Amino acid sequence: MFIARMMPKSYIFEVYRSRGFSLILRNQHYPLMADDLAKRVRQRLDLPVLCIRELPDLTLQRFEEWHENHLKNGVPL
Repeated sequence: MFIARMMPKSYIFEVYRSRGFSLILRNQHYPLMADDLAKRVRQRLDLPVLCIRELPDLTLQRFEEWHENHLKNGVPL
């Protein structure tokens, strides 16, 4: 399992072929205590940076569906 903001499509395909999971996020996530750092990174480097408490429901749903399918099909993790 890989969690990344960017990854080459060839890497994503290799992970998929190996029965793995790539979770590509739109934003880079910083710890809540690093809010000031996140603001500076956004302003100076113009990168999509957020401080969040938890991942959005849709993101968690994608992982849960992948995990449940692997459990149903008896694929070892």
